[in-house]
Amino acid sequence: MKAGNKISIILLSISVFLIFQAASYRTLNANENEPSWGLGISSGLLQSVSGSLDMDNSSADVLETGPSFGLTLSKRAGNRFRTEITAGMGWMQFGRDLYESSSNFSMAALILSNSYSVIRTGRLELHLRAGAGMYYWRISAEEVFGGARQFEMEDLQKVSIGLQGGLGASLSLNRRVSLTAESNYNYILCKDTFHFGRGFTEQGIIDIRLGLRFYL
Repeated sequence: MKAGNKISIILLSISVFLIFQAASYRTLNANENEPSWGLGISSGLLQSVSGSLDMDNSSADVLETGPSFGLTLSKRAGNRFRTEITAGMGWMQFGRDLYESSSNFSMAALILSNSYSVIRTGRLELHLRAGAGMYYWRISAEEVFGGARQFEMEDLQKVSIGLQGGLGASLSLNRRVSLTAESNYNYILCKDTFHFGRGFTEQGIIDIRLGLRFYL
C-alpha cells in the first residue's frame, strides 16, 4: 500500500472515531457553564511538504511558504469535544521559473472537523483534530486565483476531496475570548493522471495559524 493511501486511511479513521465519540459524550460531558458556540478568525502560513507537480519537480522544492487565512464556526459538543466548520484560503508562489511568468498555487477549502481536548489545565487547552473537506486549488498565472495555467490544453485546477489532521492549543483570555494556535496537515487527493500527467500527485500541505476565538 502506498504511503499516501496509508495516511488517508489513518486520518479518515481518526475523524470517524472522533465523530462517534463526540456524539456519545455530548450529553454525558456537556458543561452548562461554558459558551457553546464560537467564531474564530486566524492567519498564518502554508508550506508544501509532499507531492510533485511533474516528473522532475517536487512541490516542496518549487513552492515557497505563503500566507493562509481562516474563518471558523465551532460548537462544543461536550467537555472535551468540539465540532468545527472552517473556510480557509491561501497561496504559495513558485520559487523557480517553471513558467514564463510568475505563478502561484492558490487554494480555498471548506473543512468539517472534530477536535478532542487531551489536556485542559486552567486557561490552557491542548487538542487533537481530524476532519475532511473540499479543496479548490489552482495553479494561477500572475495574480492569486488568476487565470489557470495549462497542461496539454487542460486547466491546472480542480475541486478535490482532502483530509486534515493536526494539533492545536487555546488560551482563554476571558470568558468570551481565547487565543488560538493550530498546526494542521492537509492531504489533498488531487492526482489526475489523465488531465495533469503522471508526475502530478496528491499534495501534502501544512497550515500553521494563530487567531482569536470569540464565544457567542
